[in-house]
Amino acid sequence: IVQITRKEIRKMANNMFDFHNEVHLRGKIFDIVEKKYYTDFFLSCGNNGREYRFKKRNGQYSRDTINVRFFKTEAKTYPKQFKIGDRVTVTAVLQNIVDRHTQRGKHLEVWGLNMMSVADDKAKDLNNVQYRGRIVSAKAINDNYIIINVKTVTKKKIKNTRENTKFPFIEKEFVSSTATGMRFPNGGAKDLVYTKYTPGTWVDMTGTVQGRKNAKTGKHTQRFVAEKVNIIGEVQKIDLRNQKI
Repeated sequence: IVQITRKEIRKMANNMFDFHNEVHLRGKIFDIVEKKYYTDFFLSCGNNGREYRFKKRNGQYSRDTINVRFFKTEAKTYPKQFKIGDRVTVTAVLQNIVDRHTQRGKHLEVWGLNMMSVADDKAKDLNNVQYRGRIVSAKAINDNYIIINVKTVTKKKIKNTRENTKFPFIEKEFVSSTATGMRFPNGGAKDLVYTKYTPGTWVDMTGTVQGRKNAKTGKHTQRFVAEKVNIIGEVQKIDLRNQKI
């Protein structure tokens, strides 16, 4: 018989409420855009199984195009290490960006932590997001789709690529309130923002980054769509008198 102490039980409970924000991608580089302060690597990644059913007019499967943004040392060295056509594996975090001047114009960015070449030609494409945090707000777009904003504050250990450093790893903090789309084909989404996905409630989610290029504007947009969502702890009660949804 294995006995668990109260201290261990408390530790397990606290771990349930740890923030989490991690993106794993595997795909082919189809474009590299170098800027002054960052470099964007555009990856073509296979979608999840359900979306493989949808084909374009030319008979090809629809694929997600994801923009991974690297900063500082990686932004300068990676364009020399990788080229268009390379298959790579990327670890990253989701980052919701808000215009500093207007506090509007929110958009989702994927900030890269590291990137490696894929040695195995048979390795399948990968598009996986693991995200855990506290709901800030929820809104029903219609009875089949809602958007919840979930806040995380995570720390990541990143390999220090600077030469002659005494510290092989550095720790960075990432704060983000990420908009998450959730589909409900059978309806009932409007009620869930009052009864289940309420502000203050903790959620643990897995899903994918869905990226597309707008045919009209030519701009690349991406969003996080959750495929599995679990409530952690208790659903927080909502004051309907003050809630605007």
